Amino acid sequence: MPDGALANPRRITCTTRKGRRLVEVGGNEGEAWRMSVERAIRAIESGEQVLYCTIGDQSYLVMVGLDGSGAKFLKTMIDEDEPSCLLQLPDCP
Repeated sequence: MPDGALANPRRITCTTRKGRRLVEVGGNEGEAWRMSVERAIRAIESGEQVLYCTIGDQSYLVMVGLDGSGAKFLKTMIDEDEPSCLLQLPDCP
């Protein structure tokens, strides 16, 4: 894992969707940022980035899941077959 990745995790505070499918994730702590779901998946898998989201007073690590057809998607540790926690976040501006 690259140096500093764990020291500077990014919190996802918003998402962009097409229907119930996530297309981007983003945040606004410090400087606003966005990245495509595909880029976020690559960053997580390579160890380049640690992402998490907070729902209520609980924070959850974001990981890569596989759907029934083998397609990759973002989910939290408590999600099953879809990114339920991420779908609760507001839309990115």
